[in-house]
Amino acid sequence: MIRSMTGYGSASRETEQGRVEVEVRSVNHRHLRVSTRLPPNTDAWEEPIKRRIGERLSRGSVKVRVDVEGAESGAERLELDEDRAAARVRALRRLKEAHGLAGEVDVAAVALGDDLLRERRRVEHDWLDLDDVLELLGAALEETVEMRRREGERLAEDLEGHLGAILEGLDRVEELAPERLEKERNRLLGAASELVDEEDVDTDRVAQEIAHLADKWDVGEELSRARSHVEGFRELVHEAEEEPVGRRMSFLAQELHRELNTTGAKGNDAEISRHVVEMKNELEGIREQVENVE
Repeated sequence: MIRSMTGYGSASRETEQGRVEVEVRSVNHRHLRVSTRLPPNTDAWEEPIKRRIGERLSRGSVKVRVDVEGAESGAERLELDEDRAAARVRALRRLKEAHGLAGEVDVAAVALGDDLLRERRRVEHDWLDLDDVLELLGAALEETVEMRRREGERLAEDLEGHLGAILEGLDRVEELAPERLEKERNRLLGAASELVDEEDVDTDRVAQEIAHLADKWDVGEELSRARSHVEGFRELVHEAEEEPVGRRMSFLAQELHRELNTTGAKGNDAEISRHVVEMKNELEGIREQVENVE
C-alpha cells in the first residue's frame, strides 16, 4: 500500500540530568529535504540524524527538533545580564549628578523594565550521548512512518474512487463511439437525398466517407492505452509500502491526461466530450492526491 508524506512522531526520555525530546514532522516535497533544530553546541549531531532519516524516508520535507531540558529548577534557569545592569547603574548615576536629582540609585530603579533577566540556555550536554538521541529519533520515526502509512490507506481509497470513475467513463465512451458514425452516415445520406433523388444517391461514396471518418475518429487505441495506464496506476497503489511510487504515479497521470485529451479531440460528439471532461476532473483529483504520495 502507498504511503503519504504527511506524518508526525515524537519520543522523550526523563533522566536524572534532565529531559530529552525528539520530534519529527513531515509534509510533501518532491525530494527528501531534512532540516534540524538542535540544542546549542550539538552541530555534530546533524549529519547522523539526517542519515538516520534517509534510512526510513525517501521523500518529503522533514523537520526534526531535539530539545534538551536540564534538571535545574525554573528559578535557576533565569540569569542576570550583568553588563546591562552595570550600564544602567552608571547611566542613572550620571543622570542624578547632571540634574541634581534626589534619591538613591537602588535595585528598584535599576530593575525597571524586563530586559535584565533572561532564560539561561543550557549549553553543556556531556551527559547526553548521540546514541541516546538516535534511539529516540528511531522511535519518533516509527510513529511518523505509521502515520504516513495510515494516511496512505486513506489516499489509496480516494485514488481508487477516482480510477473507478475514469474506467466507467472509458467504457461509456467506447459504447458511444460507434453510434456517432451511424449518426454521421444518416446525416450524409439525408443531405445527399435533399440534393438528388434518393435512388441516385451514391451510397458507395457515402460508405467511403464514413470509412474515412471511422479511421479519423477512431479512439480505440487511446481507450486501450488509457485503461492500461489506469491498471498500472492501480498496481502502484497496492505495491509494497517500502517502495516509493509517487514519481511514477505522476508520470502515469501525465500520460493518462494525454490520452484523454486525444480522445476528446477525436470524439466529435457532445456526449463523448462531456464524459471526457468528467474523466479529466477525476484525473485532477488524482493529481492533487499524488502530490502527497511518497
